Amino acid sequence: MAVLPEARRRGCATRLLLQAKRECEAAGVKKLFLEVRKDNATALRFYERQGFERVGERQGYYSNPLGDAVVMAHKVVE
Repeated sequence: MAVLPEARRRGCATRLLLQAKRECEAAGVKKLFLEVRKDNATALRFYERQGFERVGERQGYYSNPLGDAVVMAHKVVE
């Protein structure tokens, strides 16, 4: 998910993620996973505020520029 710089800090990402969670819940999805660039502190904080937890890392996940990713998970349905 990405939001254009000029549209940031207006709740767009939150609304997009909440809608995705609702649709996943309706479809019976039990858990969501995502990867975030390890050095993207803003995105990491956002996803943590949305209930995602860090569950691992992927070394060299991004190729241009080379970078590691944090794997995050969130339970949709208990």
